[in-house]
Amino acid sequence: MMAETMAGMDRLLTAREASFVAGVSYDKVVKALENRTVPNRAGRARQRALDLDGVLSLTLSDRLQGYPALMRRRVSRRVLEHLRGDGPDANAPDIIDSDGLVVTTFRTGELFRGVQERLSILVKLTASVERNPDVQGGAPVFRGTRIMVHHIADLLRSGTNRREIQEDFPDLDEEMLELALLFDRLHPVKGRPVRKAGQSEISLPD
Repeated sequence: MMAETMAGMDRLLTAREASFVAGVSYDKVVKALENRTVPNRAGRARQRALDLDGVLSLTLSDRLQGYPALMRRRVSRRVLEHLRGDGPDANAPDIIDSDGLVVTTFRTGELFRGVQERLSILVKLTASVERNPDVQGGAPVFRGTRIMVHHIADLLRSGTNRREIQEDFPDLDEEMLELALLFDRLHPVKGRPVRKAGQSEISLPD
């Protein structure tokens, strides 16, 4: 795998997780899987899962939208060559390409940094939430607590003041509130309307 050096994530991603890490809509992920432009690694019928190579491919394809076709292929080839040689390096040099009178600069390192930042948030989210059949009936809770993640997200979306939530649940800090919103979007409760992946509510940390 070209992306195996991206630290912290040692499992496949669901389609919703991939949409977040790639920075593209959930619908684009589903369409790419259906069209087989990225491989479905799930291994089971009616399931969807992507590896990090697939995520990077989605990000690259999205960033190259609007480029002339020949330029898009040339830039894509050079980015993939860099991935194979050096991995997803956040300090990768820019790619400069020209198509006649048009000169463009593709910021490869910026693409990799964005994916790595969002992946780091997903890793933190995975480490912060647990399911235990002996705690709240197996509902997702913040690790080491009985605080249900979906309940906190519901409170936030209903307009409840964040300070009030933290007074009622003193174990929660501001970052955990943001993670609750993200978890609720990536793992929606069955039967509820699902927020579109483009409706970001997550503040990326500095």
